[in-house]
Amino acid sequence: MKLNWRRQQLNFYHLPGGKKIYHLGRRQLAKVWARWHRARDIIMITGSYGKTSTAYVLEQFLGRISPTLATDRNLDTIYNLPQTLLRWRKQKWLVLETGIDHRGEMDFHLDLIKPTVVVFMGITPVHAEPGLLGSKKQILAEKSKLVKSLGADGLLIYNADDDYVRRAARSHKGQKLSFSLDKRRGQYYLENSRVTFRGTYFRLRSRPSGAVLNIKTRLLGRHFGQSFLAAFALAEARDLPLKALEKAARGMKPLSGRLSLEKFINGSWLLNDSLRSNPASAKAGLAVAVALRGKQSRLVIVMGEMGELGRYASEEHRNLGRQLDRLKPDILVAIGPLMRLAAAEIKNGITKIIWAADPVTAAEQFQRQAKAQKGDLFYLKGSLLRHLERFNYILKGQRVSCRRSSCHRYKPCVSCPFLLDK
Repeated sequence: MKLNWRRQQLNFYHLPGGKKIYHLGRRQLAKVWARWHRARDIIMITGSYGKTSTAYVLEQFLGRISPTLATDRNLDTIYNLPQTLLRWRKQKWLVLETGIDHRGEMDFHLDLIKPTVVVFMGITPVHAEPGLLGSKKQILAEKSKLVKSLGADGLLIYNADDDYVRRAARSHKGQKLSFSLDKRRGQYYLENSRVTFRGTYFRLRSRPSGAVLNIKTRLLGRHFGQSFLAAFALAEARDLPLKALEKAARGMKPLSGRLSLEKFINGSWLLNDSLRSNPASAKAGLAVAVALRGKQSRLVIVMGEMGELGRYASEEHRNLGRQLDRLKPDILVAIGPLMRLAAAEIKNGITKIIWAADPVTAAEQFQRQAKAQKGDLFYLKGSLLRHLERFNYILKGQRVSCRRSSCHRYKPCVSCPFLLDK
């Protein structure tokens, strides 16, 4: 049985045989190392979206109270968890982002370490391709294993706005706390918010205690309220100082490529959200772009297609098109075959629609048909594998010839030897 389990574990490492053995050995060392340590809490965060921002908020908050260890924000969980655990020394809090994209992968993670706190953010059909998780039902089943791993004394903090997450929460018989962006539901809820170029203001309220938390942060977007609400719930459950959360929020700034606001060409602005894309994050990012849109500014949406949606791909891209039709940006630059479906759903209200198969062609068409103007806001939304940064490079006057629509190189294009590849 143990031999078969080891063979199954090796299948999660998509590497040559020798490297697989190396990583499995390193993983076993991390498992033994973790048994020698104790934490006040081992917090594991799951969901199809919001994991990275929630881990960031919790890391900054708990780090103000006592030494805290968190997973690397840019590394796959399969490699990330062992690497993080091998860095464990005297830290009292562990904040572990727990991503999955294959069946059985959550068991793989739980074989290494188990949580005392689970934060469950939400479900979208990302990784729904047949070779991955296959369906929303299977996505929920796999991620719910983390909830089921909690003992009776474990704490579940979950998003009450998500039907799938509420369903998963029913299986936990211990303490559970819910949060919501809608004050009609959730024990911790968003009462008010305001998004500006300088950041976001949140007013959060606890139904159990009646406490009110005023958060000011440079993070951009109402949806970040979910991460602060999860931290608020943890703070009250563990009797932690709320002032530490308020102070941590003031010191936080957007992570590059995750709704980071940058000066762009000709006096315009770029809202860069190009590292990850799924239906939930696209909806949230578009809401931020609309909130930041000035009365005199044009809103230019540059959007690549969402990947790994499997059977839901056509439906979700058409839904995205209908959302864009309601928001009515001035210009839409749609990139990739599936974004053609989104563009077809737009019936009125958008001055110009540009479609192209790849970012380079899209940028060339934009330069011919439109010009960036002072005060314009560009919202760039895509995933790391689509490498939409090539659109930016061309508008800035850099030479780019690589027209691949998708690429599995995880480093930025600027460091790629194929950037000028014909």
